[in-house]
Amino acid sequence: MKKYLPAILLFICVLFFSQAPLEVKIKDASGNENFHVTCTNDLDANGCIQLHTEYPVLKATTSYALTSEVYNPAIPLNQGTSINANFDDLFAIKLDLPFSFCFFNQNFNALVVGSNGMVTFDVSQLGNINYPNVFWQNPNASLPKNSIFGTYHDMVFAAGDSSEIYYSTIGTAPYRKFVINFYDGRVAGCTERSSSQIVLHETTNIVEIFVDKKLTPCPTRKFENALIGIMNNDGTLGYSPASRNTGNWQALQEAYKFTPTGNTIQPEVVWTNSAGQIVGNGVQTTICPTQNDTYTATVNFNVCGTGFLTFTDDFILDFDATYPVANNYTQSFCGNIPVNINLNSFKPNLTSQNPSNFNFTFHSNLQDAQSGQNAVSTTYSLTSTTVFYVRIQNPNVPGCFRIAVLTLNFLSKNLIKNTVEICDTNNDGIENGYDLTLLNSQILPAGTTGITYFLTHANAQNNTNSVVTANIAASTQIWVRVQDANCVYVLGPVNFQFKPGVNANLAITYPYTMCDINADNTEPFDFTLNLGPIISTQAGATFTVYNSYAEAYSGIGTAIGTIKNGIYQIFVRVEIPGGCFAVVQVNMNVTFTEIKVNAKDEYICFNGTEDVSFNLQTLSANMLVSPTTVPVIEFYPSYADAELETNPISPNQTITTNGDFVTQTYFVRFEQS
Repeated sequence: MKKYLPAILLFICVLFFSQAPLEVKIKDASGNENFHVTCTNDLDANGCIQLHTEYPVLKATTSYALTSEVYNPAIPLNQGTSINANFDDLFAIKLDLPFSFCFFNQNFNALVVGSNGMVTFDVSQLGNINYPNVFWQNPNASLPKNSIFGTYHDMVFAAGDSSEIYYSTIGTAPYRKFVINFYDGRVAGCTERSSSQIVLHETTNIVEIFVDKKLTPCPTRKFENALIGIMNNDGTLGYSPASRNTGNWQALQEAYKFTPTGNTIQPEVVWTNSAGQIVGNGVQTTICPTQNDTYTATVNFNVCGTGFLTFTDDFILDFDATYPVANNYTQSFCGNIPVNINLNSFKPNLTSQNPSNFNFTFHSNLQDAQSGQNAVSTTYSLTSTTVFYVRIQNPNVPGCFRIAVLTLNFLSKNLIKNTVEICDTNNDGIENGYDLTLLNSQILPAGTTGITYFLTHANAQNNTNSVVTANIAASTQIWVRVQDANCVYVLGPVNFQFKPGVNANLAITYPYTMCDINADNTEPFDFTLNLGPIISTQAGATFTVYNSYAEAYSGIGTAIGTIKNGIYQIFVRVEIPGGCFAVVQVNMNVTFTEIKVNAKDEYICFNGTEDVSFNLQTLSANMLVSPTTVPVIEFYPSYADAELETNPISPNQTITTNGDFVTQTYFVRFEQS
C-alpha cells in the first residue's frame, strides 16, 4: 500500500539516490509488510511489534559522478513542444520547470535555453548573447555559469529549415523527466547538422546528455570547438568527459550521465496511526496495538535546504477474531461509602474483540495473572483505589492469553472537621444571616472549589435549593456539596457549637454635626470615644473602624480615624478577650458646618513718617459672610498662629514703620464653637 506524496513546494529540490529503489517500505523484523495477529503468529511478550522503514538513499548535489551510458534518449529528438527556433547565438527563451531541480546544491524552478546547444539556470542571461566561441576548458569562469552543455558549439536554428528546439515533460511524479531537444541545428558556416538532448530527472537530480550526431566541422566553419558537461555558479567546479571537453571532435550516438554523489541525506521519519496520532519517530519504532490499525511512516528528506521530499508507506496490522486483544482500562468512582462492583461488567472495556469469545479472570498481581492462579471473586466491594490484572484467554488455546490492567479509582473527600465553633453575638442562641462561605477554609482544604451549601441532605444530593446564608442555632445542620472535574461529593452534616460572643448594639444611626475646618471635607474623629459606649459596654471590648464589611470581618485593611460630610456606612470590628468579635454597621449622618469669609485689603493714607493706629475689630467688620455672627473673633500675626490658636494680638494696633508704601498683614480667626 505504497503512496508517494510529491510535496515539492515552490522552493524544494530533491536529493538523489544510489541504486536503491525510489520508494519507502515498512517491514517488521521478519520482513513482513503487513501483519495478521493470531495465537500462532503473535506479538512479543509485551504485546508489541518492532517496525522499520526502508527508504531510498538520496545524496546532495555538491559533487557528481560522470559515467558513459548506452545511447537511449528519453524521447525522439524531433518530438516535444517546439519553441519556433529562429535564433543564432542567443539565450533565447526562459522555460519554467515542472518540478524543482537541485543543481550544484542550489534550487531552481526555471532555465534559459541557449541556441548553441546548452541551457543555463542563470535566468538573467535571457536575451543575452550565447557566445559561439568555446575557447576554455570546463571548468572556467569565462564559460556560461550554472550551465549544462548538451553539445555546446556554434549552431544556427532557422525558421525555413528542419532545425528546431523542443521541450517536453514525460513520466509521473516524483519521477518525471524534463527534456530539451536540439534537433538538426546547422553548424555555422557549414551544411552539416547537429542533434542532442538534455534530460533533467525529478527527485534524483540526475542530468543526462544524449548526442545523436555532432560531426567534425567543415573547413569553412566559424568556430571549431565543442563542449559536453556541467558547471557550477562560479566556474570553479565542472564535469566533462575527457575527450569531450573543449576541442574539435566528432560524436555519434553517445550518452553521458551526471549523478550526484554528495553526502547522504538522513530523513526524518514520523509514524502515525489511522487516527493521525503520532506513535513513533525515527527509522525504527515499536508499536503496541490493541485494535486493528493502519500505521503510516512518513519519510521526509530535507533537500537543498529549502523544503521536503515526502514518501509514505502503510503497514496494516489486524487481529484474528480468536486472538485475545487486551486493553488497559481505568474508571473512577466517587463517594465516601463502599461501592459494590461486578468485575465482569468491565469485559467490553478490556478488549476490542467480542468478549464472549474469551475467558476472563481477575487477579491482584501480574504473576498470578500470568500463571492463571488465585483469581479473585468478580463480586467486589471497592473501598480504595485498586488495580486488577485481568487474564484474557482463548478458551481453546490455554497458552494464548494477554493481560489487561484494570484500574478502579476510589475518589473520596472528607471534611476537616464536622463541628464548627462560632461566636454567639449578643449570646441569644442564634446567628441570623450567617455567611456560609466563611466555613470554606475551616472544613475543606485550601484551594477547594465548587462548594455549595444546603439545608437538607436530599437537597444536596439533588443539587436543589442551595443557600449562601443561614440562621444558625445550636441544632442547625448544614450539608456541603463539592463538585470537581471528576466527581460530586455530598459531605456533612456540619454541626455548630456556640461560644460566648460580643454583646453589641447591631443597629446604629449616628448623626453628628461639626465645623469643617479648612473646608477639606475631612475631620479627625475618635470613634472609640464617641461610638464605643453606644455599640458595647462589654469589659475589654476594642473598636476598630473600616470602610467595608470584608475588611472589618477579616481585620485586614486600613483602619479609619476621620469622618466626612454626608450619609454613609462604616463597619466597626468589636473584639473581646477570647477571640470573639462582631461587625457592627453604623449609619453615619455627618453634617459639616461652614464659616464663609472674604479677605480684605485696607488702604490708609499717611505722610510716610507718622504712626498709624487702627482697630482690627472695626476693619474686619465686613469680612464675615456667613453666618452673620460668630461668638469668637481673634487676631493673629501669622497664619500658623491663627490655625493653632497661639499668640493672639490685641485688636488695637499701631504701624510705626516709615516709608512711601508700607504693608502689614493680620490674620482673623472666626470661630463657631
